[in-house]
Amino acid sequence: MNLIMWIVVALFAFLFVAARPVIVLVLGEKWIDAAPVFRILAVSAVGQMLLESILWLFITRGQSGRLLKLLLIISPLMIASFAIGLPFGITWVAVALSVFLLVGLPWILKFAFSGTTLTLSRLAGALSCPILVAVVGAVFAESAMYLVLSQGTLAQLVVAALTFVIIYSLAFLIPAVRKEIISLWKLFSELRLSRQAAL
Repeated sequence: MNLIMWIVVALFAFLFVAARPVIVLVLGEKWIDAAPVFRILAVSAVGQMLLESILWLFITRGQSGRLLKLLLIISPLMIASFAIGLPFGITWVAVALSVFLLVGLPWILKFAFSGTTLTLSRLAGALSCPILVAVVGAVFAESAMYLVLSQGTLAQLVVAALTFVIIYSLAFLIPAVRKEIISLWKLFSELRLSRQAAL
């Protein structure tokens, strides 16, 4: 989960900041009104990734019955969140989904962790570094993009990307961050070696 969050949170933090230029470049100017929805969904994507990882947890432990019970509870609630937001437009549908994930996630995680050595505090420890670095990157990138609003879409995108690169490079100087990145690099090396051995 720590590895996934280093990749996913960085990506979605960048997409949150650069929603407007990304949408303009990919879909065109006529889709610019979708940017606020895109930003909201970029935030909720982190919660959705946590939900996906919980599915793995149940499956690897052979607990399909508990997984079914969880899905029977959260699926109607998720649909209800869509229904609550729908009368107010697409933006509020995205807001309702995000609120549901933020409010429901602690209970869902606690249910999933029952009977394991996993705890919410251990998970928070694994997620704290990637989330904090991404938030700092987003704040600085948002400020930097504001300075080049008049320079055009491509310039905004480049400035946002460079800001994230600089923040993540500086974060490597923090011992806790460096320790996690080095351990993840070792994991990648071990996976590559095992794949080569299998060939």
